[in-house]
Amino acid sequence: MKDFEIIASKHSEMRMKERIGMKNSNASRRMVQLAFERGQRAEDIRRTALRNYIAARSERGAEAVAYNGYCFLFNPQNGVCITVYPLPKELCKQTFGREMPRKNDWAFTA
Repeated sequence: MKDFEIIASKHSEMRMKERIGMKNSNASRRMVQLAFERGQRAEDIRRTALRNYIAARSERGAEAVAYNGYCFLFNPQNGVCITVYPLPKELCKQTFGREMPRKNDWAFTA
């Protein structure tokens, strides 16, 4: 773990308000903290397309972290969240829209 406090810049708070819909600054700070602690860095990701996307965002000196469908960019020297981008839809895991089997599909017919 890093030895500095993770904070959200004013710019990242504005972007979270715009892109995520978070109106409360305390909630946005909490999400930034969770993104830094629980988010996935490029070396942690096994899916190639998402790993390449996160690695490309990290090339400019910022540390990119994928968390909760968004890409958070952190300054690695002081732990400040610079900005937040939504991940492209094709890179997010599809969890909604799956059809569950109906009860009658499992019935045994003899």
